[in-house]
Amino acid sequence: MSKIYVNGSQTGQTFSPNFNLNSLLSNTVVQRSNDDVVKVQLTEPGVYYITKTICFCCNLIIEGCEGAIIEVKFSTANDYSDDSFLEFMNIYQGVHHRRNIVIKNIEFKINNSHFWSSSYPSFYFLKFYASGSVHIDNVKMRLDGHPITNFDFRECWNVVIENYLLENYHENVQETNLGGVIWFSGNVKNVKIVNNILKKAGNDELLAFFGHYLDDTNVVVPDDEKPPLYLCKKDNIIVKNNIIVYKRPVTTGTDYSNDCLVVLCDRDTINPSSQGTKQYLFENIIFESNNFIINDHCRSIFNTKFEEQTILRNVCYQNNNIEVGDFNVNGGYVSVFSLNNKFPGIDTIYEISGNTLYNKAEIKNFANVEDQNNLPALFFLIQNGGKVSVKGNITRISEDTKFKKIRFLWNNYFTNKTIIENNDLEGLFILGSLDCAPNYSLTCDLLIKDNIIKGDTRIYCYNLTDMALTFDGNHIESYHDVIALQDGAGSIFNYINNHVVVHEPISSFYYSSNSHNIDSCCVANNVFENLPSNAMNIFNNNVTSTVQVVQNNIQL
Repeated sequence: MSKIYVNGSQTGQTFSPNFNLNSLLSNTVVQRSNDDVVKVQLTEPGVYYITKTICFCCNLIIEGCEGAIIEVKFSTANDYSDDSFLEFMNIYQGVHHRRNIVIKNIEFKINNSHFWSSSYPSFYFLKFYASGSVHIDNVKMRLDGHPITNFDFRECWNVVIENYLLENYHENVQETNLGGVIWFSGNVKNVKIVNNILKKAGNDELLAFFGHYLDDTNVVVPDDEKPPLYLCKKDNIIVKNNIIVYKRPVTTGTDYSNDCLVVLCDRDTINPSSQGTKQYLFENIIFESNNFIINDHCRSIFNTKFEEQTILRNVCYQNNNIEVGDFNVNGGYVSVFSLNNKFPGIDTIYEISGNTLYNKAEIKNFANVEDQNNLPALFFLIQNGGKVSVKGNITRISEDTKFKKIRFLWNNYFTNKTIIENNDLEGLFILGSLDCAPNYSLTCDLLIKDNIIKGDTRIYCYNLTDMALTFDGNHIESYHDVIALQDGAGSIFNYINNHVVVHEPISSFYYSSNSHNIDSCCVANNVFENLPSNAMNIFNNNVTSTVQVVQNNIQL
């Protein structure tokens, strides 16, 4: 028989599968708001029901056995009116009491014969407020057809999620609120999400770290818990060794494209425009050794977007494997990594290292395939602002066809500094495009060093206010002109110590539709194979510079 314990002593009645937990837990758990430890022990496999929201306020352990299931089953059809099923509320009169929660060896389900109506903007299965620690181990939860988020954490610390299967397959794309898988809001520290299988179809974020949280009760962070100088801080987060699948649902013929899969974002959950100027700090955040399988259109796999003054410190995406499956996208794009920060003076540094991207999809930026401006639209990195180190990554494609190729780097809004070093890059449609949008002032500092680069190896530079571009020590196999520059006033250009193999006859080392002024230019100590004999002369005729060095190059 299943039992309930308070501080180690059994209390209340025993119960078996098919038992409705609401009354028992309400009497035993909900009334407790102190440091008592309540343990719900489900010792028999089978289904246990809840029929309305249960709010837990004490230290709580819910432990099942193999085959133990907690299923939501409404008492009458369509009568559900709250925004969550299990709610862990550790806030009283604006004070965070930081209770501890353990959930293990449980499968959660929603009875699909019912739906609900509510005025709330979002729905959640498990919702956690201001927990001191949350440990979720060996949990299963599959949500089908419901616009609902699996787990929602608000102002929670010391969260461990491991060894579970979590799936979210909503299919009602007409709903405004579609639901994610794991969401965090507010001050977050010490989070480990490891060794899980996470599957998602349909819109909304699979994993998200949002900004400060204010809900409709105006519960705010106590002054003694606010980090110095920042309204909101995310610190010490590890997402490691997970299998993450963005999966085409069973139903076909409907657009299930996802906006962003994994998000670091400083936006507020509710009413961001009324909260004034904010600062956010994201620090010590590691995404490591995860396996991403993308089987449908997902606009951004990793998205970092800032609307306020946000600081990034030690944010790393390392040794992840990203496989983009065999599907078609017409009139859209996919970015693996996306960084958008419009505050160039703010310290935003992150690292992309040791990741592998393998692409099978055909991704076209226009729906009309025959459009002469149609380009492949898979980007490895979209970087608008900030400082990024891109080291030791690998790109591959399944076929050398146009729309399966990769556009490696793209920037057109905000100042960036980028180091691309020791990467092994194949299947490139283009290495990079730095293209300043109207009404913006774009400066770029780009170092490309010690890489293997195969495909179209050009960096297009349009309308830059200032540019510092260096190629140093790369092995380059080019099928086009080697360099393309245009309107990059006030620039520094260094092309040194590279080994360049040209696989098709081209007209020049350098291409521009206009003459180009570079403040300082050095093309030296390179080895060129199959480059036309007059290629460097064309380069000299099209480029003017205050300081120019073209020497010690070998043409084979």
